Amino acid sequence: CRWERPGADPPFDDHRRITVSAPSADERLIDFEVTLTARIKVRIDKTNHSLFSARMAPELSVKAGGRLVNAHGDEGEKGTFGKTAPWMDARGTRDGETEGLAIFCDPKNRWHPAPWFTRDYGFLSPTPLYWLDAGFVEFAPGEKLQLRYRVLVHAGAPSTEELTAQFQRMTEAAP
Repeated sequence: CRWERPGADPPFDDHRRITVSAPSADERLIDFEVTLTARIKVRIDKTNHSLFSARMAPELSVKAGGRLVNAHGDEGEKGTFGKTAPWMDARGTRDGETEGLAIFCDPKNRWHPAPWFTRDYGFLSPTPLYWLDAGFVEFAPGEKLQLRYRVLVHAGAPSTEELTAQFQRMTEAAP
């Protein structure tokens, strides 16, 4: 990927590896490995724009009767916004079928477990950039930021135990 800015060189080299697999008829796994390398000194100020996120179809959102729950059992935007958790699941019903997705954050990620930026309209992001202690983060030239996420796209309604087991499988498979 290339970060572009009008009239300036890109601040980062951005290399991504995305692996998609289908472990069952009801599940798809999408593994993301992202490595950012600062090309220059970079400062990112507090922002709700995220490093990684998902947005549910409106009919699957909490506002439409869906469910947003984190690994600790906290629910909805009010219960999950700003709270740290290793994973979050969002699901709803469409055409009489339950479907959704879960995002799992690798424990080796910087800022793990990250606080989540969530919205009942269907947005979920494990982003630390909204809660930076200093109000900003800086990267020196050559400094690397490596992040790994797994997205589980699922039919049905996996239990908390099943989602926790999926998180464990992700961490055990880490390079």
